[in-house]
Amino acid sequence: MKRRQPVETVPRKALIAAGLLVGFSLAAVTAARLTGYKWDWKPAGTVVATRAIEFVAGDNGGVKVKDARTGEILGSYTFTENAFMRTVMLGLRKERAIVAGNRGEPFNIEQWNDGRVTVSDPVSGRHFELAAFGHHQVEAFADLLN
Repeated sequence: MKRRQPVETVPRKALIAAGLLVGFSLAAVTAARLTGYKWDWKPAGTVVATRAIEFVAGDNGGVKVKDARTGEILGSYTFTENAFMRTVMLGLRKERAIVAGNRGEPFNIEQWNDGRVTVSDPVSGRHFELAAFGHHQVEAFADLLN
């Protein structure tokens, strides 16, 4: 007679807890959607430097960043250089087109008193905390402030 190997199973209480967590999450999101709840991003700290910028399509899929006030070209990136900068530009422009159409107002780069650097769109209300993407990305945008 062959002996059966014991089957390892997930404890019943853990499955119930996981199901309750998923159910609560779905209920919370549904309630927020139905009531129109919108989370407003309010950063702590104060802005110590800011610059209004425009993204201009460059040659061969590249992007140029220019100062919206002076018209000075702050940086020019080819398709293969600083793909993150190009991705941020495309994301901001897409969000703006969805929210408010293609309006020509500039985007903002802000440096905060605690060293954080953010990119924001005053039209759509979107903000990017660049630290989440690594120090190289923060440095690339911080260089545009100088």
